[in-house]
Amino acid sequence: FLFHNASLRHIIQFYINKGIDIECIRIWTDNCTGQYKCRQNFYNLSHIPLTFSSVKQAEHCFAQVYSFKGPWDAAGRMVKWFIRKLEKTEKERVKDAFDCYRHAADYFKNNLPGGKDWRKMEEEMDAGIEDMTVFSAVDRYAGYATDDNELYNKLVSEGYEHIINTRRSEATDTQPYSGSHDKHYFKGTGVETDNGAELVVRSKPCRCNCCRIEEEDCPFPDIKGKAEKFYRKPLQYYIDERRKQQQESLDNMIGLVDAILPNLLPYGAHNDQNQYSSITHHDTYITTTKPLVFYSPELIIL
Repeated sequence: FLFHNASLRHIIQFYINKGIDIECIRIWTDNCTGQYKCRQNFYNLSHIPLTFSSVKQAEHCFAQVYSFKGPWDAAGRMVKWFIRKLEKTEKERVKDAFDCYRHAADYFKNNLPGGKDWRKMEEEMDAGIEDMTVFSAVDRYAGYATDDNELYNKLVSEGYEHIINTRRSEATDTQPYSGSHDKHYFKGTGVETDNGAELVVRSKPCRCNCCRIEEEDCPFPDIKGKAEKFYRKPLQYYIDERRKQQQESLDNMIGLVDAILPNLLPYGAHNDQNQYSSITHHDTYITTTKPLVFYSPELIIL
């Protein structure tokens, strides 16, 4: 999830730097819990609209099992194909991730996705532009992510592009989003309350024309399911609150003990009034109000 979240923020900033105002981020992935379907990713999703002023909402749509394929699969296959080609032709030795990034960056820069120049086709009003869909790739870029600050600064200073610092030490955790394992649509709305950033969760994503604009008029409410709203703060907040409650409980207990102790008398102090004066024990106490009830100091403290 560190790599995913850092890369997503890098991509958003990349388009913002190009002067493109992005109002909605829409992500499609599989259900991998280590990368995407985890509380850390959901927390990051809810904060994207709070981090980037132009982004009004951020959506993450998860695949339903056995019914999902997209261009991202081909993107991953393309990198593997490229590495194998270099190795088989013995043109280059790709010994690590950085070698892969360095060679792939040059290749993607000089080779258009699918061999089609969509921008040129649009400028020339080529009829083939009709084959372009929302999932068609216009450009491809290779990036390299690292959590080593020194390496990151070194590569950036040397002019390498799309170098990403995952900032592992700054990763934010939070409490689980109960019931999220069987949900397939999550949306960060940009709303933040005293309880934390808002995340809207539904059963399934919907891409009908209504949902592309406003969700209220969607003709498929049964498919999307009822919206649930979660509000989360960083995990450290809940840890601090729990410690605060524990300390308050301890302070209350200490106050109770302090109130009780002055009313306790060592057994045997009133031998003339107590019929059990023959019983002696160094850590047994009775109260003046209930002389027949015995207490142990250990019990009082617990």
